[in-house]
Amino acid sequence: MIQATPYTLPGGIHPLEQKHLSNHIAPTKLAMAQRLVFPLHSGQWGLSAQVLEGQRVLGGQCLARGEGLFAQAWHAPTSGVVEWIDQVSRADAMGSQGPALALIPDGQDEWQTPLPPLSADSDVDALLERIEWAGIAGMGGAGFPTHSKLNNTQARTLIINIAECEPYISCDDVLTQTQPDRILQGAEIIMAMLGATQLWVGIEDNKPQAIAAMESALEQRPDLNAQIWVCPTKYPSGGEKQLIQLITGEEIPAAQRPSALGYHMHNPATLVAVADAVLDGRPLTHRLITLTGGGLQAPGNRWVALGTPIEDCLADAQPLEQADRVVMGGPMMGFEVQDTQAGVLKTTNCLLVTTPEEIPAPPPEQPCIRCGECATACPVALQPQTLFWQIQGDDAERAEAEGLMDCIECGACAYVCPSHIPLVSYYRHGKDTLRQRKLDTLKSDRARARFEARQARLEAEQAARAAKRAARAKQIEQAQAGEDPRKAQVQAALERAKKKKEASE
Repeated sequence: MIQATPYTLPGGIHPLEQKHLSNHIAPTKLAMAQRLVFPLHSGQWGLSAQVLEGQRVLGGQCLARGEGLFAQAWHAPTSGVVEWIDQVSRADAMGSQGPALALIPDGQDEWQTPLPPLSADSDVDALLERIEWAGIAGMGGAGFPTHSKLNNTQARTLIINIAECEPYISCDDVLTQTQPDRILQGAEIIMAMLGATQLWVGIEDNKPQAIAAMESALEQRPDLNAQIWVCPTKYPSGGEKQLIQLITGEEIPAAQRPSALGYHMHNPATLVAVADAVLDGRPLTHRLITLTGGGLQAPGNRWVALGTPIEDCLADAQPLEQADRVVMGGPMMGFEVQDTQAGVLKTTNCLLVTTPEEIPAPPPEQPCIRCGECATACPVALQPQTLFWQIQGDDAERAEAEGLMDCIECGACAYVCPSHIPLVSYYRHGKDTLRQRKLDTLKSDRARARFEARQARLEAEQAARAAKRAARAKQIEQAQAGEDPRKAQVQAALERAKKKKEASE
């Protein structure tokens, strides 16, 4: 049941793990904050409020929901009163501002009646509808809506990604130690929806307690065709395509998803949320997050209500005076928090509080010396220095041709760069440039199509008016010449009536 992954990952690095700060501590529940914040702006898919300002809501009640394939939803983690906020910071890399709802808990923690339970054997459409209703999104990556990821998808293998390769973060490890059965319940539901026949668990070898817990849980399910794959501790082995490559040796083609090769991957926290929604009729309202770093006196993992202000989470972990910055996520792919009053999101898996000695400020950027270390470390086998030069020269299209969009932004290249070049920042800028140019091109094409359609319509209307004017002019000309066509028509009708009368006599 337990087997080492047979393949190796190209590139990769071995940063200090620092997981010992939090992975040995049993998770605790964070006290409910006095105010929860739920942003309504989320990229290009905004959410619409489903409640009114001043309305009292119950726990589990829907506060806001989007529409369409990428719709998500917020649900109340407890009972309280709703307030409207015109502008609030979102807990993302840009600290973007937008409208939000605030929930003021009333301390009674009253919940609405859960939905009737479903099972893994339920109709797939009913399961998709339940997962969408619950507002479940990927809780280990970009937060892609789970119902959208499952929609019209088939796969032979479901993979549970517990590699959790990012330094410091341990919430998936601790969740697997404490709730392996719940993770497998969620996995069985997803397998039934996908038509999958086998389950793989991918996990790094630095998580022995989680491996043992998962093995014990699988022993209680002999009918489940499952395999635990243990991979060497190496960053970024937890990337979706990287983990599949470690297990199977197959490379997912560029611009394709693992489902193209019959694989489907989920984070354990997502599977727990699926089990809660399907089996218990409860929406996603809480998640486990890691509070860690040398700047905290009481690091560990906490169950936190979504919308809880970051500053409340940090206060519970007791930050030290010398703590100098807060990072959401890990040190490799995380970003510095712009506003600690922003609320915890579904994708908030870690809050890292560091000291200047622990993670010093990066030295000034120096010119590239063409050492090639970045290419050696790249797990996608790209040429990071070439991409850097092309983006620096404002040639994002050429960088795209060289594989820019295949970059997973893991930060391994920047980690090993002796010139301290923030390579990932350049790649993100290049990707943003490409997306904006493509968006501008799309808008231009749509505008041109609208203009051409309008011109064609105007020309057709003009031609129709010209034809009417010509016909009218011909009628006038015939009337003036004594050749009124209407008169001839009347005369012909009279002649036909006369002949018909004569024939009847």
